[in-house]
Order: sequence, then C-alpha cells, then structure tokens
Amino acid sequence: LENLSRSLLALMGLDQAGALELVPCQDAGLLLQTVRSLPQGSTPVPRVISAGCVVRVDRSLWVDMLRNLILNAQRACQGIEGATITLRCERRAGQAVFTVTDTGCGIPAADLPRVTEAFYMVDKSRSRAEGGSGIGLALCARIANAHGAKLEITSTEHVGTTVTIAVPEVLPSEREADNDTQS
Repeated sequence: LENLSRSLLALMGLDQAGALELVPCQDAGLLLQTVRSLPQGSTPVPRVISAGCVVRVDRSLWVDMLRNLILNAQRACQGIEGATITLRCERRAGQAVFTVTDTGCGIPAADLPRVTEAFYMVDKSRSRAEGGSGIGLALCARIANAHGAKLEITSTEHVGTTVTIAVPEVLPSEREADNDTQS
C-alpha cells in the first residue's frame, strides 16, 4: 500500500504546473543511474547502449520511468531461458530516443491498447502475486507526457516488447547557453 500511495501521489503531482525540474542530462548518466537503482540481484541485467545525447528532463522522474519499464521487462522475462533486456538511447532526427526492449513473454495484441490505463493488468494473478498494482505503466505514460513525449509500446506475444520514448536532444549551442545561465 505504501508503494501504491507513493505512485498515486507522484501521478497526481504530475498534473501540477511547474512540477518538473528540467535540467540538461547526459543520456549515459541517466541510463547508468537507472541500472544502479534496480534491486540487487534482479535479472536479467539490462545491456546499456548510449548515444552521447544530452536531453532536458526531470532526472528523478526520468530515471523512475526507465526503472519501472525495466522492472516490467524483468517480470516479462521470468522463466524464459536466455531472455535479454536492452536499455538504449539513440539519436534520430534531432531526437534522443530511449528504448527498453525485452525478449520476454510479450503482451497480447488485445491488451496492448489498455496497458497504460491505471490499474489495468494483463496477467492479474501473476501481477498481484508479485505485488503489482497496475499503476506503473500509467505513471510511466504520465511522466512521458509531462515531458512532451509519448510512451509507445510495441509487442509480440512470446517474442518480446519494446517501449520507446523520444524527447528533443539538446543541441551543443543550447548546452552552452545553459552553462552561461548557470555561471
């Protein structure tokens, strides 16, 4: 209940104006901080690939979002020998595109449109037994939306899932402006 309460408070707080503290962040730092935040011994450990992008995000919320996506991917990989997770950021047309890809159980096509609804769970018995509440992906979608982005989820049952979030990359000239204002 405590975790659910924190999640609900975070979800409600995203609606408040000025709730985000946007700062320039290196993608590598965000990715590594996310992996370090995972519970010790959780598997599979994500493979991390960075593109050297700088993005303007609320560091804490962005890491929380990526962490939750990885925890979901780890649950999807349970019991699947050789399953993998990749946490990546790549550059595409001025965007920093973050993805969490797993080779887990996948999401049935009929459930895919609803997975970001609060309290919706694909496998209710498994999720409840593992302490899930169905609020995680809804919170991730709200964090992405608060950053002007969208959580895009593609999945194939018995193959895996990819979650993608794209935000504008901070250009080198903008980074210099940030440094000038912080001096």
